[in-house]
Amino acid sequence: MKRKVLLLAAAVMLSTGLSAQFQVGLKGGYALGASQAPLGATINGDQTTTIYGTNGQGIPFGVEFRYLFGDNFGIQLDATYLLGSDITNFEVLDAGWEQSTVTKSSQFRIAPTLVFKTGFGIYSRFGALIPLTGKTIATSKNANGAGLGIPSDVDVTVNGKFGLGFVGALGYELTFDNIGIFGELEYIGLAVKRASTEITKYEFGGIDQLPNLTDEQINTAYEDATTAGGMIAQGTSSPFSSIGLNIGVRFNIGGN
Repeated sequence: MKRKVLLLAAAVMLSTGLSAQFQVGLKGGYALGASQAPLGATINGDQTTTIYGTNGQGIPFGVEFRYLFGDNFGIQLDATYLLGSDITNFEVLDAGWEQSTVTKSSQFRIAPTLVFKTGFGIYSRFGALIPLTGKTIATSKNANGAGLGIPSDVDVTVNGKFGLGFVGALGYELTFDNIGIFGELEYIGLAVKRASTEITKYEFGGIDQLPNLTDEQINTAYEDATTAGGMIAQGTSSPFSSIGLNIGVRFNIGGN
């Protein structure tokens, strides 16, 4: 009996190995904001309107590595770069008092996922999203800086802490021999805590004022726990959730 069980296990392992397949894919697309959070407000005279959004909106593109253990199950690792869109966080529209803050993010991330396939070309995958590097640049313009009628222009670079998010996708692949063309709808749920900010540009009336600032004024660190009078600012987080469409091509590298 024990010998039969071992032979059966070996046969299953052998058949799985014979049907195993390694694939490499290239893809790109566009992501819209999802699970949007309040970012700021638009002020126009007596009316104030909340601005909702997410920094996850933009163009993602990257490469994927997929290993199928059989016809219906596999694992996948994505390496993706997000080129973010311009997102308005705050604006004042009153004549002579115009102000705006616009952010633009970039992010490199990996996503280990599980893959489930059907025999009809439909597949799904879900797993973790891990940002490895990235930054957000906030550009603030004020037509009436300090109330003196002098325009100001400030750039601040925001760096995030390590975060962990969720990714899920539903797709369809059309296969031709060893090449597959696919499209997929992808959801990403992610929020990134702020680690630090750095003022990289500070112009007042067209004159560079950055050399006049101290290191404490230029650089700010953020923590969840702070003390009164300390140099650490209270921690905040930025939303990066999105829902988007990816299209791409996969190449079968090995296996049957």
